[in-house]
Amino acid sequence: MTYFTLHNIEVMHNDFLRNTTYETAIKSIKELGDNWRLPTIEELGYLYDLHKLGVGAFSDEHSYWSSNRVGAIGCEIIKMYSGYKGVAYAIGEQAEPNINTRLVRDIPSHR
Repeated sequence: MTYFTLHNIEVMHNDFLRNTTYETAIKSIKELGDNWRLPTIEELGYLYDLHKLGVGAFSDEHSYWSSNRVGAIGCEIIKMYSGYKGVAYAIGEQAEPNINTRLVRDIPSHR
């Protein structure tokens, strides 16, 4: 698994899952382990900026899940073709099935 470094996080170089629901993504991330997680909406904003510079191999055609939950059933997303930040249904019958995931993990600080 390859990754690159951005600020204080490591970012998977490729999408972890494509066209997936939030619940499936969370389950798969837990199974993967190794401290990988969904990025915050702020981190996704930084990744969008890199994408516009041609870094990161993101899909212009898809939105990406963040770890930022909104209410009981929503989650913030970012559309990589425009940088638009919005909210998608994450849980329940209306859960969005076609959003990609890119994982990050914190770089441990050495003291």
